[in-house]
Amino acid sequence: IGRIVDLKTFGKTLFVFAENGVWAISGTQTSPFSAKDYTVSKVSSFGLFSPLSIVELGETPIWWNYEGIYALGKDQTGFESTVTKLSETTIQTFYDKIPASSKTYAKGEFNDQANIVYWLYASEEKSDPFDYDSVLVFDVQTNAFYPLKLSVSNHKITGLIAIRGLEPNESIGTSISEKLFKFITVRRSDNLITFSDMVSDTYLDFSSSGSPEGYE
Repeated sequence: IGRIVDLKTFGKTLFVFAENGVWAISGTQTSPFSAKDYTVSKVSSFGLFSPLSIVELGETPIWWNYEGIYALGKDQTGFESTVTKLSETTIQTFYDKIPASSKTYAKGEFNDQANIVYWLYASEEKSDPFDYDSVLVFDVQTNAFYPLKLSVSNHKITGLIAIRGLEPNESIGTSISEKLFKFITVRRSDNLITFSDMVSDTYLDFSSSGSPEGYE
């Protein structure tokens, strides 16, 4: 095994994500997982380079590699773990054009209410690899990918989260809102850190600064 990037537990199995592949560590047929009794098997040669890119869809992790976007799942029997290349028959040509450095620092987040994954990445090589200007969206329900281009001339986008907030409610005062993606942004003029949303009907961000910017 090469450099280990991440560890994930799904069911009774510990999955080891390394740069040169994915391994599964589990118990044997006669006993559960233990320090003295375990089984190691290699699941795939398609490894993980960016720990920030991996997202968990229930018991299905999805991650970026230099060659494509991969998902860990089960075979038709439901017992053996397999890895599928999600980008191969969908957006492989588009994905191949993303710089390798951008793939290394891609950040992913899953909105489990909307069943949508967002990955932030830079569309070109930059001195600051965390200065993101693009989003690759994956619709889990339809298995469709589509890109978004962000306007970042006045603000730098450095991360994102999927979170619920509080909103006014006439009967109980406040209530929990639907789950939304929020972008962590830094204003370039004074390094003010704030959050931005994609909620405007006119598709404009940062409107509170007096100079709204849009996204495509």
